This record gives sequence, structure tokens and C-alpha cells, in this order.
Amino acid sequence: MIAEANYNPLADDTPDSVFCAHGAGFNVPWNQVRDFAHTPLEA
Repeated sequence: MIAEANYNPLADDTPDSVFCAHGAGFNVPWNQVRDFAHTPLEA
């Protein structure tokens, strides 16, 4: 279904996450979230 729709998550909206540190938010690319997360993520 994704291939048929020609879905590109980077084209319309960012799949990145926003993390907070020292009272400020910063973007973390989707493929680096595991490096920044301070809690375990499910596989």
C-alpha cells in the first residue's frame, strides 16, 4: 500500500521528533531518536 501510494514521509511533513534539554526544544532526525532517548524504545 505504501509503495502504491508513492509515500515519502520527508516530502510533506517531517518524521523527526522534538526533544527538550535545558528548557529548550530541539529537533532530532527520525533515524537518530534511539541515540537521544533516555528511556528504552520498543523494537
